[in-house]
Amino acid sequence: MEHNKCEFVKSRKKNDLLFLNGFLYMLNKKCDNVFYWSCVRKRSSSCGAAVTKSEFCGGKCRKAIIKKKSSDSFDTFDRPGQIIQKVLQNVPRTSASFMPSKEAMRLVIHRERVSNEPKLPKTLNEFIIPDEFNKFEGEQFLIGHFIDDNDTILVFSTKTNLRLLDKSKFWIMDGTFQCCPDLFYQLYSIHGQVGQNDDTKQVLPLVVGLLSSKSERAYGIFIQIVLRFTYNQLNINLNPDFIITDFELAAIRASESAFPNAKHKCCFFHLSQNIWKHIQMEGLSKKYISNSEFAHQMRHLAALVYLDPMEIPSAFEMIREQIIPQETSKVTDWFSEYYIDGLYKRETNQKMMPALKLKLKRKPHGGEK
Repeated sequence: MEHNKCEFVKSRKKNDLLFLNGFLYMLNKKCDNVFYWSCVRKRSSSCGAAVTKSEFCGGKCRKAIIKKKSSDSFDTFDRPGQIIQKVLQNVPRTSASFMPSKEAMRLVIHRERVSNEPKLPKTLNEFIIPDEFNKFEGEQFLIGHFIDDNDTILVFSTKTNLRLLDKSKFWIMDGTFQCCPDLFYQLYSIHGQVGQNDDTKQVLPLVVGLLSSKSERAYGIFIQIVLRFTYNQLNINLNPDFIITDFELAAIRASESAFPNAKHKCCFFHLSQNIWKHIQMEGLSKKYISNSEFAHQMRHLAALVYLDPMEIPSAFEMIREQIIPQETSKVTDWFSEYYIDGLYKRETNQKMMPALKLKLKRKPHGGEK
């Protein structure tokens, strides 16, 4: 064996030994992924030589993963688990017990993939979209943007998608926060119905926007970018028959301002989901799940949508005082402020129309009242 070579060998008792620089070491202990090796002559000759190494095969594993990643047969869209499995197939059995953890190998894969991507900006002022991301399958993809001291908005779609959006009688508008880049507040999308018959009809996202806030102004600018591009490039005036959103007042007002003739419907699922979120925030989720009577009491809040708008305030006060337990006061206070009594604009101290009165002149998505 070469003296400058590092490898693992087996002892007569089939235990792993480390051969390094011409000397043999036996594994003394392992603690927190750190391996402590002692000279095999420690007992017979009192040799104090030792080797300490964290995740001993980490370097070899990393090189193997990188080599595998760069090979022609490697699919860059493989999941980390698939890549790790391919790499482990080529690892000698004598080294398998010293391999890094799967989580450590996943981090290696992530770092290598990120190293080949453009660096993310730290501020919105540094945000520049490379030319290759301005188009999708040959079509313009970034259809407009808006930047000032208060808002930064990027809107993505294609002419093909906008033609499909024009044919859709209803739009579904909603935002998500979980998959949004850190520099922005939310990823907002417009979905439309695509397909000519029942077998092919499906609802797909046709416009996507990155918004730095959830203000009425931001939603309005987002919609206007879509309208201007569609008219200037396709000579189409977008005018949906129905718009479905959640009960967010800013989005409702912006869409009503842009499409005054469209019928606006609010999503019952989003209302129920929002109530459930606040039940969880107050630590009442276990009781809601285990106590059917308590769950039935709390469902009275969502059921208010089926009443005439003028009856909602008095009905809410009745169920808050007579039906819903006092321990849920923070939930009902939030519900009252946001949906019943209205909100106050900080800058003008002007009371806003409450969401339920404003939008529940019709039933939630599913039919006219």
